[in-house]
Amino acid sequence: MAMSAAAAYAATRKPQREQQQGQQGQQEQQENQETQEQQKLVGEQPELQQLPPPLQTIAVNSMGGPVSNGQDGQSGGSGGSDDDMTKNANGGTRPAANTAAYTPTALSRWSVAKRKLPAVDTIRSLHVYDFDNTLFKTPLPNAKLWNAATMGYLASQDVLATGGWWHDARILAATGRGLAEEEPRAWAGWWNEHIVELVQLTASQPDALSVLLTGRAERAFADLIQRMAASRGLVFDLVVLKPAAGPNNERFASTMAFKQAFLATLMETYAAAGTIRLYEDRPRHVEGFREFFEAYNGSPNNSNNNNNSFERRQTQCYPARRRPPIQGTVVPVAELATTLDPVVEVAEVQHMVRLHNAAVAAGGRPNQDGRAVAITSRHRRMAVRKTVFFTGYLLQETDTQRLLRLLHDHVPPHVVARRDLLKYHANNIMISPRACPPALLRKAGGLGRKFAWRVVALGHLDDHSVWAAKVQPADDPADVGEERVGYHTAEPVPLVVLAVWRNGRPHDASRIRAWRPLPPDEVFVMETTVGEKAMLRVEAESLAGAADENEQSLRGGKAPAKRKRFSGHGGHGGGGPYPSGPSNATVGVGRGRPPFPHHNTGTVPTQPAAFAAGSGGRGYHNVPTAPRGGFRGAGFGRGAYRGGGSLRGRGGGPGV
Repeated sequence: MAMSAAAAYAATRKPQREQQQGQQGQQEQQENQETQEQQKLVGEQPELQQLPPPLQTIAVNSMGGPVSNGQDGQSGGSGGSDDDMTKNANGGTRPAANTAAYTPTALSRWSVAKRKLPAVDTIRSLHVYDFDNTLFKTPLPNAKLWNAATMGYLASQDVLATGGWWHDARILAATGRGLAEEEPRAWAGWWNEHIVELVQLTASQPDALSVLLTGRAERAFADLIQRMAASRGLVFDLVVLKPAAGPNNERFASTMAFKQAFLATLMETYAAAGTIRLYEDRPRHVEGFREFFEAYNGSPNNSNNNNNSFERRQTQCYPARRRPPIQGTVVPVAELATTLDPVVEVAEVQHMVRLHNAAVAAGGRPNQDGRAVAITSRHRRMAVRKTVFFTGYLLQETDTQRLLRLLHDHVPPHVVARRDLLKYHANNIMISPRACPPALLRKAGGLGRKFAWRVVALGHLDDHSVWAAKVQPADDPADVGEERVGYHTAEPVPLVVLAVWRNGRPHDASRIRAWRPLPPDEVFVMETTVGEKAMLRVEAESLAGAADENEQSLRGGKAPAKRKRFSGHGGHGGGGPYPSGPSNATVGVGRGRPPFPHHNTGTVPTQPAAFAAGSGGRGYHNVPTAPRGGFRGAGFGRGAYRGGGSLRGRGGGPGV
């Protein structure tokens, strides 16, 4: 039975082998015919005889000769179907060898500017300018507003349905005072004037071709970028933005692949040009373009570089060089970082989040032209939330610098010699190391209130670990009172922490007892503003435990529910912005009585450096009040210990 099965299998395989042998014979015959045609073309072109066989094949195919990878022996044309594309190593595609002839007309298909290109033989130099932060001071996401994760989300194209910071035209249009006001004034102050002068010189040079090249999406930004350049009077022969697909239906795996494909086409078209200069701000792209020019100019006669150059070309989105080598220069441009107005930036990001959530609900992705594109399942509803690190009387930068100069004039020599170990603060007078409760905020005057303080003394701990400045309200002492002027600080003595030694703690400044009065000529008045030190973030709307008492949603709805803390009313450790320990256990409103004597020391933290971790009560006041509640066993919460004789009752405390 086994023999019959083997015989049956052999009988079924025999026709298949015969068919495969027939196909192989036809393929060999076709390849021989193509080889003969290629040898004939090489014999007619003396310059091709100097190339090695692999490059001869590419050069012949680029001239419209036989296509070794074609079907039925047909020569490829310049069509744009996917059959005319080959995959590159990066997952994108590069033009097949049978591309159309390089002409100014074909090159103009890359550009959104409707200009007639100069004749090929009249151009001797190619000048290519990047747009973002090279020619134009493009605003970047403000790192002082957003946390690190959100900075990455905004830069990514795949988190928000609108495409994020670099793919939403509203962000670029919001530069300065907005499109309506900036266009008439040509975005004055937002251009890199050195590069603008170079663009103008290129335009006046008859044998130079001027190109504006950017990786921004053609569909979303073509009109806006042309309007911006026209308002400044900048003229380019080519304005090239990244298309959804290239002129020959190329698909680009990255912005660098797109730019390399265009640059290769540009250099092949203007073969008489001996130099190309490219201006770029990003160091990674500068290095990438330098490698690109080296690979493009790789000499086929150099046995040391031949194979590497050939292999590198095959992994890129550009064909092999047919023209003489060109001198390629990449000019790095220093990035001039700018940001939007903070209010405008937050409003624009909130708008992006609303559009994203609407797209998620509708199952489509909004685009600039209103098309609805299917949205991927990984997109979730997002929200903008705020984390408040502290509330205080915020100092102006000039006053901060003045305080630090005052500090340097009074620190001892051994501290000056090791000033690299000091961490400087001098930025606020603490009101609360978290979002301020409404009642306390009203007592301090409310957010945005201006309040003047007079710097009267300097002080430090005995070990010089913390330095601070003592301040007093600058108003007449007779008028200073909670009923008239009204102010509130986290410490009985208002102070500004100036600097902290390497292992010091800012909140230890409240232990300073010896204050050195300043000479009358060094006493000065500074104006502060009641405000919050906060950070915004974009995250999933349904993120569990995303909001607590220091965080509030910016979606315009109700504030999210408070998250339970382990140290809700306990004064013994845990959960808040400060580390546990004897020096951080305090007695005040919302804190139980310390269960151990050594926990009765320490003071309230006052400065931002201590907010990485926070204390469990519900607020800080100048005057400690009676404790509320006790402890449950070894844990924390309202009430007393469970199961302990006299230690019971909801509002009880330790038995006395």
